[in-house]
Amino acid sequence: MNCRSNKKMKSSCRSNLRRSGRKVTDCDSKLRDYLAQIHTMKSGLEAEKLQQKVQEAQVNEEEVKGKIEKRLQDKKQELEQLTKELRQVNLQQFIQQTGTKVTVLPAESTEVEASQADIETEAPFQSGSLKRPGSSRQIPSNLRILQNPISPGFNPEGIYV
Repeated sequence: MNCRSNKKMKSSCRSNLRRSGRKVTDCDSKLRDYLAQIHTMKSGLEAEKLQQKVQEAQVNEEEVKGKIEKRLQDKKQELEQLTKELRQVNLQQFIQQTGTKVTVLPAESTEVEASQADIETEAPFQSGSLKRPGSSRQIPSNLRILQNPISPGFNPEGIYV
């Protein structure tokens, strides 16, 4: 009986060993699956973080572009205003140096036309008036072709109107 019981035990042990081996294999397989899922989740989280950073960068880029465009527009307006003021000052200097009534031909801008109309409607000798009594001849658009110079010491190339 000893022998027979030994065989049964061996058989039982082998059976238990096979079952345990299958369980270890199943656990190993599940462990690999879990590790693969963890790796996939990790990759997904990294991709989400990267996507979030890209979106934040795009939002920041759009904000910066908007600010830059606003600044550029402001600078363009400031440049236009300064150019108008410079032209006005040059015109005033020209009138002061020559003592000549200047008739400005219509420009492209309606603002220039409106300011010219204001200048022409002012009465002579008003305080702040740019007009001076005297010659009312028109000045050609190209000052280099003046046939009779207005002032002998006057350099028309220095005036930008």
